[in-house]
Amino acid sequence: MRIISKVSLSLFIIVTFVTSVNNFAYAQEADTISPSIPGTPSAAVSASGQITVSWSASTDNVGVVGYYLYRNGARIADIPSVPYVDSGLSQAVYAYTVVAYDAAGNISIQSPQVLITAVIDTTPPSKPAGLSAVIAYNPPQITLSWAASTDNMNVVAYYVYRNGMHMKTASAITGTSYTDTDISTGITYAYTVVAYDPAGNSSAQSSPLNVTAAIDSEAPSVPAGASAMATSSSAIALYWASSTDNVGVVGYYVYRNGAKIATVASTSIPYLDSGVASGTYGYAVAAYDLAGNVSNASLPASATLFFDTTSPSVPSMLSATANSTSQINISWYPSNDNVGVIGYYVYRNDTRVATVSKNSYSDTNLAASTTYTYTVVAYDVSGNVSSSSLPITTTTLGVANAQPAQTTAAVTSTASTGTSINSATPALTSSLYRGLRNSQVQLLQNILIKTGYLGATSNTGYFGPLTEKAIQKFQCDNNLACGSANAGWGIVDGTTRDALNNLSGNAGQNTSSTAQLIAQIQALQALLISLLLQVQALGK
Repeated sequence: MRIISKVSLSLFIIVTFVTSVNNFAYAQEADTISPSIPGTPSAAVSASGQITVSWSASTDNVGVVGYYLYRNGARIADIPSVPYVDSGLSQAVYAYTVVAYDAAGNISIQSPQVLITAVIDTTPPSKPAGLSAVIAYNPPQITLSWAASTDNMNVVAYYVYRNGMHMKTASAITGTSYTDTDISTGITYAYTVVAYDPAGNSSAQSSPLNVTAAIDSEAPSVPAGASAMATSSSAIALYWASSTDNVGVVGYYVYRNGAKIATVASTSIPYLDSGVASGTYGYAVAAYDLAGNVSNASLPASATLFFDTTSPSVPSMLSATANSTSQINISWYPSNDNVGVIGYYVYRNDTRVATVSKNSYSDTNLAASTTYTYTVVAYDVSGNVSSSSLPITTTTLGVANAQPAQTTAAVTSTASTGTSINSATPALTSSLYRGLRNSQVQLLQNILIKTGYLGATSNTGYFGPLTEKAIQKFQCDNNLACGSANAGWGIVDGTTRDALNNLSGNAGQNTSSTAQLIAQIQALQALLISLLLQVQALGK
């Protein structure tokens, strides 16, 4: 028993000694280091007078626990992190400082002071102005728009009121328009708009606008003057005069053989029906408006489409003139085609050098005193190509003799496209409209040039805007049609064609004039003389 007591006493003494040593070591390692000084605070003021205070974080040997924020020398917050929003302020100047503290209660030195003025915004935005409305009918809705308001700070958004009641929206109306879809036709609504700023200041209400959601039951007018014409072996162009409506025409429905094939905008006239197989097709057009009202269908128009395998006629009566030491001008009589000639390929010494839409070409950058041989090939809208013309050869001028010289006689009775504007004009036999290019358009332009309606010296064979304008003036002058509301205005239909033929003194005529035949004979004579000269030169 005595031995055990001595052992227990020894253990007690050892434990007591170790505990005392540990407590002494802990006391020696206690945290007495303060955090670093927080960075100079910065502050931002909101329109409502709130001040957001920020600063750069402090550091500590153990760890920063939080910060004390002082306003005008008084501690107002104990916060764990940056930033802090100070609210409920009045308009005044405030001084902020901040100190950091750690887990041991050590406090940093107070940061530098920042001064900030809380500005309370009490100025409302300007009253919205220029309130207007656009009514849609299908579905019924009213779209409001207005001019933007101004504010000393900035405008956040707008409130829309209908009949004095604030219209609740899923999100704020930040733009200057609003569409009201919850309406009934035949009812008048009174609208006003209010602007508000970040501080919650609201403007005065705009001047009220009364809008009636009317019922549009009036259909557009029937499209007039529908006509159809094949433009290639797989496409038909459909033309018509624009319809009118009490509100506004939106577009047109296009029908082929009784079935609707397209919906086109009111600006998409003509309509091109492409990818069509050979055959005869009947077309009609109906107009529709914003409310979905549809007009009656137009009078039918038909066109026959066939696969074009016919090549244009061979360009004839080529002539060439050496204009200088580096330029040769060539021209030829236009080719004919069952559909329409689009252009010509010009070959120099068997190499194609140009693609042109008219029947003349100026070949430049040539060598002086050098002989060149030219041929021409015509092609049509379907890509069919004619046989090559008879060749013509000429030599550029030498440096010592740089005067223009023509090696073969040109067709003196033709203009740049091969048809004289002074000779008798063959009769027009087909309907013509904008976008066509063929010999009938050439004849039309001859008549218009001779009668002063088309201010040009030569025809192009292309029915463009100038030709259309000339036809419109002719129709107005002769009381045939005048204005877009009249069917066929600007189109050479049967009535206009007869008037043009009568004007030119060639009603019912469809053959070449005597003057043209004489010109062709003279050109052929010149060509034969040129060929004889070439044969003689080869014999030498």
